[in-house]
Amino acid sequence: MVEINPISNPSFIKAGNKADIKIKNLISVFEDEIKTPDFEKRSSALIELITIARKTTPSKGLDDLKKMVWEPLIKALKNDSKIDVRILAAKALLVIDEKNAVPYLLKALKDPKNYKERWTLERMIKDIDPKNRALANELINIFQNDKNPDEKHSALVYFNSIVQKMIENDGEISADLKKASFEPIRKLLRDNSDKNVRMRASEALVSIDKEEAVPYLLEAIDDPKNRDIRQYFMHNV
Repeated sequence: MVEINPISNPSFIKAGNKADIKIKNLISVFEDEIKTPDFEKRSSALIELITIARKTTPSKGLDDLKKMVWEPLIKALKNDSKIDVRILAAKALLVIDEKNAVPYLLKALKDPKNYKERWTLERMIKDIDPKNRALANELINIFQNDKNPDEKHSALVYFNSIVQKMIENDGEISADLKKASFEPIRKLLRDNSDKNVRMRASEALVSIDKEEAVPYLLEAIDDPKNRDIRQYFMHNV
């Protein structure tokens, strides 16, 4: 895996068309695997782009940078044959626009070809600002609507990490996020056929509001199929 290390003096000329030419040259390297078959060169171009993006503020052209690189980065994340390049493309999307990068990272997480670096994508997702509602909304949508129990399970794990970060930072979960999530998670605890999904749902409810969660957990542990939840309740609630 190519490490993302800051470049002390990126060759980025902050002046009109020259800056555009620099960015276009980087894009031409990482977006065309046939033209640039050496994946380390594609990776290096992305590392330089990440460095430039980190030094570019909204007032100094970040929106213009996004317009130039967003679609090529999405293409690289989806299609490049090398995992190093795909991971760096994901990182670049996050650096440039964390909110709008979320759906693409979650799709990449589901892509089987990214399995070997799934932990890296998971770490990126868990490092996203917990106040980024785009991530929370995407996760709520997944655990409500995705038919795959593994995806529901993963979404609940990530969502619970968001809730715990919010509590660590602010002392509580935001009221609007609680309103959007508590009832869908309660229904998963009550109705979902997968024991792992029910387990993660019970944990998430306790994180959101332990006092309000208790009656629903007591109801759940009366069911013999929820033995794991009974153990969790005894030791954590």
